[in-house]
Amino acid sequence: MKRFILAEIKKPREEGVDSDILWMCECLGIITPRDRDRTSTKVLKVMLRAAKEDEHLSSDDIAERVGITRGTAVHHIKRYMRSGIIIKQHTSYELRTHSMKDTLDEIELDMERTIKRMKQIAEEIDEELGLK
Repeated sequence: MKRFILAEIKKPREEGVDSDILWMCECLGIITPRDRDRTSTKVLKVMLRAAKEDEHLSSDDIAERVGITRGTAVHHIKRYMRSGIIIKQHTSYELRTHSMKDTLDEIELDMERTIKRMKQIAEEIDEELGLK
């Protein structure tokens, strides 16, 4: 099950990739107040670098590169998987596509398909209840 969270958050004035990744994670509801060390953004940055090299990473690889425990890595990986950014291939993980922009395009399509299904059901509800 994918979980779509989209928050409209003003982009900070701070420039740079790290700031942009943080902002994107905040907009997608991936960052939580508990993530004071910005581990989520570090995990995503590792995954983006791996995508550049067409590399698939295990949770141990991710943990080692970020400098966290495997359990913490798995926690963050699951959040990214629920949002549709990371996918699992056998025993390893990778970015859904080979770029962040293409990954967001895919998430947008997922959201559109979900909204379309919801609208179809909404029409049936309206019809059943005589609201249309």
